Amino acid sequence: MCASHGGHPSVHNLYFLLAPLGGGLIIGILNLAFTSEARSSYGIPGVIEAVTLRGGKIKPQVALVRSLNAAICIAVGGAAGKQGSLAQLGLETGYTLGRWLRLPESKVRLLIMCGVAGMIGANYNSPLGSALLIFEVILGEFKIDYFGPIIISSTLATLVYRSLVGNAPKFFAPPYTMRSPDELLWFIVLGIFCGLLGLLYVGVVLQSEAFFRRVKQRVPRNLYLLIPLLGGLGIGTINYLVPLAHGRGTQGINLVLTDVDVAGSLGPKIGLPHIDLTPLGHSLPSVMLFLLLLKLISVFLTMGAWSTGGGFRAGLFTGAMFGASVGYLFEHLAPGTTAPPGTYALLGIGGVFAGFSQAPLTALVITSEMTKDFHLIVPLAITCVVSAYTSKALTHKTLYMARLIQMGYDVFTARRSDILRDITVKDAMVTNIYALEGNLPVREAYQKALSSDFRWFPVLDSKGHLLGMVSLAGLEVAARTKQARLPLEKITPPPVAFLTPSDTLQDAVKKMGSAGMKRLPVVHEEDPSQLVGWLTHHDVFQAYYRELARELEQAGASASPEAANGAAKKQVSGIIKGG
Repeated sequence: MCASHGGHPSVHNLYFLLAPLGGGLIIGILNLAFTSEARSSYGIPGVIEAVTLRGGKIKPQVALVRSLNAAICIAVGGAAGKQGSLAQLGLETGYTLGRWLRLPESKVRLLIMCGVAGMIGANYNSPLGSALLIFEVILGEFKIDYFGPIIISSTLATLVYRSLVGNAPKFFAPPYTMRSPDELLWFIVLGIFCGLLGLLYVGVVLQSEAFFRRVKQRVPRNLYLLIPLLGGLGIGTINYLVPLAHGRGTQGINLVLTDVDVAGSLGPKIGLPHIDLTPLGHSLPSVMLFLLLLKLISVFLTMGAWSTGGGFRAGLFTGAMFGASVGYLFEHLAPGTTAPPGTYALLGIGGVFAGFSQAPLTALVITSEMTKDFHLIVPLAITCVVSAYTSKALTHKTLYMARLIQMGYDVFTARRSDILRDITVKDAMVTNIYALEGNLPVREAYQKALSSDFRWFPVLDSKGHLLGMVSLAGLEVAARTKQARLPLEKITPPPVAFLTPSDTLQDAVKKMGSAGMKRLPVVHEEDPSQLVGWLTHHDVFQAYYRELARELEQAGASASPEAANGAAKKQVSGIIKGG
């Protein structure tokens, strides 16, 4: 039941109600004027798209429109934080600098990642965590060559930020002392719940975007602005009635981190003059779950009706409220043997982040660095790891990856840049070899080659030893000259390079690139004269696709042969260019 404060709503709370309406109108106009830009990926998904799928290339107009939308969303109290905007700003900075310096694609990608790590690291006071986010979330792998520049960028940016703004923690960490070894079980249980909540959060985000996409398809263009306006009305109503659910939710997060009064009422503590919490029984767990539900509704409206927002900060709020609620439950089940609910609120922050990102190390470090307190490192590690593995056991689609996949991007295929390192030549080579005998006259060898479906042939001596390779085109030329009657072995050059079965396909591609060949013979490990197989670029692509299809089947995803072969060709080309 609502009540006014002294009979009249304050100007401050009217702002909570009206600002989202105005913000929704402006965002709607921008989305209507820049339709294609508004549909583009933004924030962390935008960085993944640029780095993984576009070779570091971005469209400046997309960055401008999406950044402006996000800034308006944050200013008027939408359920979004600054992480997406910071990631976008880092992306634009790195891309612009790379283009200005005329750097190659690989260096531009590195500058983009340095920019993103610096922006996020400085704002969240988390230099190491932001660097780990680059590897675990954006790249999906650890690259030692990138580690130094990214760490330096995030560290220097954080130091500059601290010198200008200060070094205060983002959140207040509750004091913690383990009261009983039984708590380890509670941390595991919390981790499982956080993993499930993380998946629910991903589902809310994806369903909001899908739902409002269907709505926009059915609404006439002249009524399009009603959608963001109604979304703003819903967000404003929530913010007006429950100011604690407003915007990024920093006040609410710090409140549950520090509040240990089980019998207290959340309403009086934060002064909610516009809502009567009596139906909830003034029970802190029920109020927190109520706030969690309101935040999920705000996220649904922000990301669906406004088509903007990143999801990170709202996810932290969700985790804090859920963790504290579970903490009260544990305290009721085992009084005197568990940590205060505020401790579980912090574990919930890290756990839910690990659940929707499936990046446990990043969640662990960022949560610890934001509080500037590492006393909770052990319970936080348990919660984050269990949460991430619970989430991953059900699906491999994270919040960021799922949004790109929903937009039609084949991220899994493009991201597997190390797949050629995992396959050996033995697994990809052809053993059914069409070889030519070295003692054949060149003209006869040409006729034999012409009757086959191949264009390159290994040449063997009478004992089956490898002499070299010849091409159909080379045989055709030789067959028309005085060399036509010579034994083939007389005109066969020695192999410029060869492979062994234990070589990786990455090594094989490098050797092919150095030799300027698209196929090479495979010889015995201990006897280079003994031919055991044959490997071509086509064999490499096929092996890549088979391995990728196997991994995607395990992940519950799929890839088209065209996408897989395209990714393989791009990777092979990159390996050859890289030497």
